[in-house]
Amino acid sequence: MTNNIKWPLANSSFTIWDKINIATWLLTGDRYTMGTKTEELEAKFSEFSNTYALMFSSGSSANQMVFELWKVKNPDKKALVIVPATTWVSSITPALMAGMDIEFCDINLNDFSFDYEMLEKILEKNKDRNQIIWPTALIGFSPDMERLHGLADKYKADLYLDACENTFSENILSSCDVVTTSTYLSHQVTSVEGGFCFFKNEEDWKIAKMFRNHGMSRSLSPSDPVRILIESNNPEIDPRFLFALGGTNMRPSDVHAMFGLQDFKRIDKSKKHREDLYETFVSELDPYDYFVAAHPNHSAFCFPIFRKDNKLKEVKEILSSHGIETRPIIGSNLLYQPPFKKYGNPKDFPNAEWIHNHGCYCGLHGQVTEQMVEELVQILNNL
Repeated sequence: MTNNIKWPLANSSFTIWDKINIATWLLTGDRYTMGTKTEELEAKFSEFSNTYALMFSSGSSANQMVFELWKVKNPDKKALVIVPATTWVSSITPALMAGMDIEFCDINLNDFSFDYEMLEKILEKNKDRNQIIWPTALIGFSPDMERLHGLADKYKADLYLDACENTFSENILSSCDVVTTSTYLSHQVTSVEGGFCFFKNEEDWKIAKMFRNHGMSRSLSPSDPVRILIESNNPEIDPRFLFALGGTNMRPSDVHAMFGLQDFKRIDKSKKHREDLYETFVSELDPYDYFVAAHPNHSAFCFPIFRKDNKLKEVKEILSSHGIETRPIIGSNLLYQPPFKKYGNPKDFPNAEWIHNHGCYCGLHGQVTEQMVEELVQILNNL
């Protein structure tokens, strides 16, 4: 394997003019914690998504907020969270950190969300419990949200979506009551580090806004009725440090929001760039040797490579020899991972198992060109 990486998983999208704008702001300002720039980026995302958007320190913090919000709204209750067998560890551990139980469900090989038939069996088995359906928009593929809403309604379950690798699929950010996404360096809109929750309900947004900032009532505007009520009910407490909730610090910084504002300008261009290169990739890849992952309402996060035979090791080795960096399909089959071995036998999740043994991906970002993609496909097809 070579260390001479010519095509990394992620690369900065920021131009010299972006850097000049950020540097000028840094040199002429003196407050860089969460403030006006964060509010400005939140306003842009709210309009973009038609939701109440709230920025967090990371996509993982945004995921944590989903479960903390559920606990605030359901005091003294506990939920079972149904999670996919292939996703990020940081999609699952927030539920565990919130004191909830989890049960793994296999994924499907169409939209890479749940195996919907297996999901319904889990919901039926646990129908007397409080249940949360927690799908992932894995590597930019959008789950069948209509089907998931139908299952949630049938079993009186809550439905939230981890879309941390998907910001661009049509209507995905408003597809259920709370949706998360990430603005990490390699993601579809980047603030270098950061994440967002998108709330359909203003009440949820207000709870999250306080929780994100230690639970303080002053996180809301002075004229907000909720803040006024909280402060009037607690006259003996200094309103500058009135903790309405047992929150914590999930705040982003204005520095990261400033980076996000630069990249937000390129949303249309970035989306088209990803779509065009992915179309080149899937249209030229040999379907005899490779499973071609194409699905409606998909927004390309990366170039997933699914080898049909047992040559995945050779795929990774030859790409590495050409300086092309690869990674497994996120956690692949998470039931192999040390924190999750106790939750089941990985062989009982055949689609996650197939991905574990047949899949990897390489990066799709602003520095990738059509020529690079064509060379990638040629390498793969000649293997």
